[in-house]
Amino acid sequence: AGLVSIGRPRSARRAPPAPHAPGRLAMASTSSPPAGGEDASPMSVAETPKAEAGTLKKLVNYGMFFGYLAYVQAACLQALAIIPLGASVTHGAIAAHCLNVLRTRFTHSRNSSPILDDTSRPVVFLSNHRSWGDFIVDSAILNGASFVARRMVIWAVPVSALWGWLRGWLWLFDRRAKHKEGAVTWMANFIKSSHQNFPGKGVVLYAEGTRSLEPNGLPPRPGGIAAAYQLGWPVQCIITTNKEHILGERNFELGIGTHINTCISEPVYPEKYQSADAFVEATIEIWHKTWAEAYSMKDMVERDTAALPGIRPLAMSKM
Repeated sequence: AGLVSIGRPRSARRAPPAPHAPGRLAMASTSSPPAGGEDASPMSVAETPKAEAGTLKKLVNYGMFFGYLAYVQAACLQALAIIPLGASVTHGAIAAHCLNVLRTRFTHSRNSSPILDDTSRPVVFLSNHRSWGDFIVDSAILNGASFVARRMVIWAVPVSALWGWLRGWLWLFDRRAKHKEGAVTWMANFIKSSHQNFPGKGVVLYAEGTRSLEPNGLPPRPGGIAAAYQLGWPVQCIITTNKEHILGERNFELGIGTHINTCISEPVYPEKYQSADAFVEATIEIWHKTWAEAYSMKDMVERDTAALPGIRPLAMSKM
């Protein structure tokens, strides 16, 4: 009363908004309220920026993840391109560079054993398998060892796979194939013949057989260990933490400043065991001990370079 209305006539004014639940901002909508009343599943205005921020974060993660993969492939392409010029670079050096780009921190457990010299005799390194980042990390810390991998890796990193196959340090196999001589004998023959194409370094076997993010990993499969026994090659377990945070394909994670810690087991020599079963059993026991030491993240020694202490690079004359 006593107030003058300016604008539309009183009869044409809009009705005031319906009251809403205290402490909650209602969103304007032309649709009918959801079943169960106004408060069934409302989206608040305050929650909208959070949702948008989450979407933006995912897009940034995707961009960084695939951008880094492209960077790694570009580096490998350059390594391929200089081969006709008579020049060469090891994949260990490329991998170390790619980790330095991410400002990765390197440590190893003080209780680690000295690493075997795989340039003077063949060595099988049993590594834990966490993600695509394994190939970069293990290439760098082992200074360019060979890898046994499924052919499917070609689809993930085609340029790296082509480079590795041409240079002889990526040994591809078809996991679905059946072998009449038995899996262990076939694997031993496959490793032996493949090593002749890249004889200057040892080979990495992912003992679990597949990637796993279980806290304690998966039990090592005995086949590759038994093949090492059949070959008479020593085995050394190399367990490294946080590789899945360097490059995690499951959630498109790219780790900046990630701390990785490695533990090197004592060597296991086939000639000290009377049977393959005894050799496998001893190796698996050492595997679990090494895993526990690495993941305890205690009494660590920091280092400036990716390569583990004592690991030697491939001689340039053998490239």
